[in-house]
Amino acid sequence: LIAITISFKVYTVFFFAWFIFKREWKMVSYTLIFTLLINSITFLYFGIETALGYYAYWWTNIAQGFPMLMHKNQSFFALIWRLTVPEDNGLGFNYSILNLSMDQGKKLAYLIIFGASIYPMVKLFPKRGNNSETILQELFLFIGLIPLLSPLAWKAYFIFLLPLIFNNFYYLFIVKNQNKSVQYLFWAGMIMLIFSSEIFVGRDFSKYLEAFSIISIGAIIQVITGFIIRIKD
Repeated sequence: LIAITISFKVYTVFFFAWFIFKREWKMVSYTLIFTLLINSITFLYFGIETALGYYAYWWTNIAQGFPMLMHKNQSFFALIWRLTVPEDNGLGFNYSILNLSMDQGKKLAYLIIFGASIYPMVKLFPKRGNNSETILQELFLFIGLIPLLSPLAWKAYFIFLLPLIFNNFYYLFIVKNQNKSVQYLFWAGMIMLIFSSEIFVGRDFSKYLEAFSIISIGAIIQVITGFIIRIKD
């Protein structure tokens, strides 16, 4: 099933990281094999040269064709690009603090992601949950990272955050096993996610909030909140 979804929509490829984290090597192997088998159909139908041409077109004109600095892009990569690449974000201004190229900005984003992931991996990897409750907590964290770690993420992609948000709310306000500061952190993220919408602030101001990556920051706060809940649970 995952192989089919990857073939149609690449975002589910993030589940590979989840399977590797859980050491589900059979699932990793089966998914890789079936993904290759499913996509080999295009080579059989179109021929190798034509199929490769279609994949190259998709990568160049669709996956990489959108202006990644555009304010609508709310991924973590876009946040770093807008901070480091002195190009227009679609609203006629930029606020970059560095003078990097897009490629250099991408490398910096990967470096930050790698550095930021070391502590969570050290904390979570030795005590990965085996019961359903902790497995769900970890899964919701991985799912919540999908829009942030995708090079291109519209606002709609942050629907992936919903399981994590519900999980955070449950442990903070129903189970109540966290201190007030974590609850304040949760609400700070929710305010950024909800009240940056054009329904509340209007279309024009919402675009400027997007340009300053408010949705991305709100999502990062929710991920941090979920991580705190997980390690203290």
